[in-house]
Amino acid sequence: MMGKREDLQLIEDSDHPYLKGRKIKLFEKDRAGRRSRALKHGVNKTAGKKIRKNLLVIGSGRCGTTWLSQTLQAAGFDVKHECVGDHGTVSLFFQVDADWYPFVPWVAKEPGRVAHVGERRSDFVFDHVVHLVRHPLEVAASMQSIIPELNISWFDEQGLLGDLRFDHRPAYIRNLRCWVEVVKNCQAQCNQSIDINKFRKTDWEYMLERANLPIVPMPKLEARNKSTGYKKHESWPWDMVKRVDHELYEEARELSQELKLCLKRQT
Repeated sequence: MMGKREDLQLIEDSDHPYLKGRKIKLFEKDRAGRRSRALKHGVNKTAGKKIRKNLLVIGSGRCGTTWLSQTLQAAGFDVKHECVGDHGTVSLFFQVDADWYPFVPWVAKEPGRVAHVGERRSDFVFDHVVHLVRHPLEVAASMQSIIPELNISWFDEQGLLGDLRFDHRPAYIRNLRCWVEVVKNCQAQCNQSIDINKFRKTDWEYMLERANLPIVPMPKLEARNKSTGYKKHESWPWDMVKRVDHELYEEARELSQELKLCLKRQT
């Protein structure tokens, strides 16, 4: 639901000529948590010809998307995080063709972080779609530290989370439910799934080959956001999840087994 103010702004972006002159919607988030004071922004569907790109990587958030974007760029490919480069994008939000994305592009300081301003999934066709996935027990803990309420409300507004906003149980359980629904959505549209905790050379080479990109060595980059300044939350063991929500336990565990996911550290 939109907030009290809505404006139309014209995009002037020489780096992305296909966006120039396109009108975007800018409207306030009517209610937001302490870490979520932000503006929504989005764009209407276009009847124009779809733009072909090599690679789209989607995931649940807190699954390694920033690291993979940095690794691809270090390898010489213009695959930006949360915006489309010459070769594609690594994006939490492009798993859905949405009207808005919960970032403020004009205050972003990091180069390339324009957060899909003026873009939407239906503008593009991608040669290869990868689902980057991480073990649910780790993701649920990491989401508790990082993912703001605005992101959760975006998932909810896209119809991915059912009645999650009325779930007043521990945040860890809500995050685990979010992981289940998002992973199912990503799996339904991907050509390849990769577990971030066991990313192999063969995964890298297959991804590049299917995306019609040159096969080059995979750079070895350490994750940059190990220390975020947020309180670190520990993963729950499966038994604790089972005691709180047996149905969720069954679904999350079945999905993680189906995808052959491994924990970075045994929980």
